[in-house]
Amino acid sequence: MGFYPNRYQKNRAADPIGILILLVLTLIAGILYPPIRPVIYSMWYVFVIAGIVIVIYIFYSFYKQRKLSRAGIREIDIMSGNDFELFLFSLFSKLGYSVKHTGHIGDLGSDLVIEKDGIKTAVQAKRYQQYVGPDAIREVNTVVKPRNCNLGMVVTNSHYTEEAKFLAKANNITLWDREDLINKILQTQK
Repeated sequence: MGFYPNRYQKNRAADPIGILILLVLTLIAGILYPPIRPVIYSMWYVFVIAGIVIVIYIFYSFYKQRKLSRAGIREIDIMSGNDFELFLFSLFSKLGYSVKHTGHIGDLGSDLVIEKDGIKTAVQAKRYQQYVGPDAIREVNTVVKPRNCNLGMVVTNSHYTEEAKFLAKANNITLWDREDLINKILQTQK
């Protein structure tokens, strides 16, 4: 198992609040130190553009937090694996699927079998804090035929490694990552 960066660590590459503080300090320096005023005045458009970008970022952050809050994804992040399976049982039922819970010791690699429009799908639930690797795809792929299913699916509250995505595509396994899960939860709330 290789090293996969933690998706939930704060991205420190471009901190908008730090940029805002830098811009305000530059403006204050221009007011307090007259020799640099002409340079600052000649760059007024930089301050306007940066201000607009920061305002958009702040609104987007509030929108994203509200969406996450409405979806309840933070509660999902602290669920046990079995609770996550039961949560998915409820979610798929709300989405119109006929659902059978198969998750237990010796589940062969699928936690749920869902059916809609005559298509049966073996579902592997992975409530993870790290990226989900290719083993999850292998597990569900090996159980599609024994469970008399047409398709396989892996659902996670996290994200997938590139290897897992490649293997899923090669084996026609559907992947739902964190964003897909949030969107499906919100779809059931409408």
